[in-house]
Amino acid sequence: MMDALAHISSSTQDLAAVAQEQAASSEEIAGAIQNIASRVTATAASSEKARTQMDEVARSAERVAGESEELAALSENLNELAGLFKIDEDGEPGGLLPLTAGEKQKR
Repeated sequence: MMDALAHISSSTQDLAAVAQEQAASSEEIAGAIQNIASRVTATAASSEKARTQMDEVARSAERVAGESEELAALSENLNELAGLFKIDEDGEPGGLLPLTAGEKQKR
């Protein structure tokens, strides 16, 4: 009977040791899952920030495109206005003279 009790006691101690090991493993797994959850949350926040920044870049690019079109139109207008003048070939300082009506028709 004593042998049976000793065997039961030994088995109980073995089960307790296994339960402690499982508890420690469960704590490790829970810590790893918490770490993964934290990293997923950080990654999601970074992705949202990147998306917001990309939206801002897209809006900026659209503004630049619009301003470029306006600048091109202004440049064309300035070129047309500059075409209404000619360089004074007499060497006078100031150098630009308005075109005459006949010169405008030639252009």
